[in-house]
Amino acid sequence: MRIHPTFLVLILLLLGGLARAGDVTLETKDGVRIAGTFWKGPAKDCPAVVCLPMYGAQRIDYAPWVRFFRHRGMAVLAIDMRGHGDSRMQKGEDWMRRARARDATLFNAMHHDAIAAVRWLTEHGHSPVGLLGASVGCSVALDTARRYPKEIGSVACLTPGSRYLGVDSLTHAAAIPKSLPVLLMSHASEVAAGTSALEKVIPNCEVRILRTPFPKLARGQRGYFHGTRMLGRVPMIGRLTASWFARTLKTMPDEALLDGDPISDAETWSKATPLHDGAHAYRVGRRLVLSGRLPKGVRGLRLEVRARSKDEVDWCRVATGGIGTCAMDHVTLYSAVIAAPQGKGRRISSSWESHLEIAFSMRQGRHGFEAELMLPELDGVAPEVVEVDWGWTKQVPEPPSMRLPWIGVPAIAERDWVAVPSR
Repeated sequence: MRIHPTFLVLILLLLGGLARAGDVTLETKDGVRIAGTFWKGPAKDCPAVVCLPMYGAQRIDYAPWVRFFRHRGMAVLAIDMRGHGDSRMQKGEDWMRRARARDATLFNAMHHDAIAAVRWLTEHGHSPVGLLGASVGCSVALDTARRYPKEIGSVACLTPGSRYLGVDSLTHAAAIPKSLPVLLMSHASEVAAGTSALEKVIPNCEVRILRTPFPKLARGQRGYFHGTRMLGRVPMIGRLTASWFARTLKTMPDEALLDGDPISDAETWSKATPLHDGAHAYRVGRRLVLSGRLPKGVRGLRLEVRARSKDEVDWCRVATGGIGTCAMDHVTLYSAVIAAPQGKGRRISSSWESHLEIAFSMRQGRHGFEAELMLPELDGVAPEVVEVDWGWTKQVPEPPSMRLPWIGVPAIAERDWVAVPSR
């Protein structure tokens, strides 16, 4: 009989230091007040990243990405640009009307918002500072970079366009100096929006074309892989983005997760194992990463993982847990660590965490998740065969009185075990 040590770690993308978040108000050069949320990094003078949302989106959309940056030594400041979110009211007027009317003047002035965020971070000791934009946030990031290149460390764009909402990104991008590294990331279905054209004019540019296949229910759905919506739909997109910033801002070295440099490994995405409903799993030895999105109307996710050596018949149940909503706009993580001798099941410990400060819009289904597990060794080596059982749930168990969360919680649909090979 063998008892496996309880060093399995289950981490949700939406977690990781979000309790350190604090709201800030920025004043731009043209007198506009911009709302932001700041997440502290591991050091007072660490590098930082400014996050610029998509059209019609808000800064909270970046909350699920924070963990990736903080774990790689960076602070994060996400802002609501003028006319959006908590920055809609300006000078006694509701500028959201201008945003909805697609007023090009409004969007062409957003570089003031971005540089105000950069300078706020610099004034608070953070350097260098990178810009991360999604959709029209890419346009703002490129415009800001060409205007203030000496104040920007690097720029990453999620689904950039050549002329979103009247912002001439092609002209702006051509003026970015060669010393400033730029990353363009788009799904293959979105490349024509601007990635191909921008690549030709940006002097120091890296391009990542993501080829994750559309799930059956999303085929033909416009914008499915657009901007921050890629989180949970493209395997490990959060880690890829943060790893690039870690390299270009020269912060903490990235953890060894993928086989090869994820930014240059053209086969990384095809190596992920499809699960159900557009979800994916990726494993390297003992490290298992799961990504997906909670469909509309679903209350949570039930997850079980089992492992064994190649020449064994009995399975070792190494994890059971899940992700569920405790309120309409919040996320709760329930996790139980299980170690089982000869597959018979022996509970060693369990844990329960609630993170009510994390916004998660189930109504729009905009946020994805990534769960990362470190599997226990079997007889001193990494398990050779790992399978995942995955299903959506209609209800969430009560915390933390249930000794084994998710046990007995009815699933919407029972799933079959899916083998996840090591890459």
